[in-house]
Amino acid sequence: MTDEYGFASALAAVEAFQGYGIERLSLSVGELDDGLEVALLKFSEHPWMSLSLREIHFFALDRVPREEMTFFDFTAQVLSPREPWPAGLPPREAADDGTPSLLWLHGVGPSGTFDVVAAVVQVFTEFGQ
Repeated sequence: MTDEYGFASALAAVEAFQGYGIERLSLSVGELDDGLEVALLKFSEHPWMSLSLREIHFFALDRVPREEMTFFDFTAQVLSPREPWPAGLPPREAADDGTPSLLWLHGVGPSGTFDVVAAVVQVFTEFGQ
């Protein structure tokens, strides 16, 4: 698999965390740096996983209050800065100003939706059981 955008491991990991839920989100926004930490809900037969995203361009969470954010179906798509954003995201015009390619992670579950667009994505998983 070529890694033209640097997202190969994140794209491959999306298959691994199908059906996970979101246990915890931590969003930080600053003048020089921002980030989102996502702890995925661990079920007994699955390893623990978490995501660390930086240079957030868009984040949205739609959920039913007091309901667990469980059993998401996740998709991921690389967004080129030279093309407008696809349907499902707020309008963003194409840019040729050195903006990097971005990764859009979208999750849909029975109690809500989760969307984040970021330039840097790291996936962490538990080794050995």
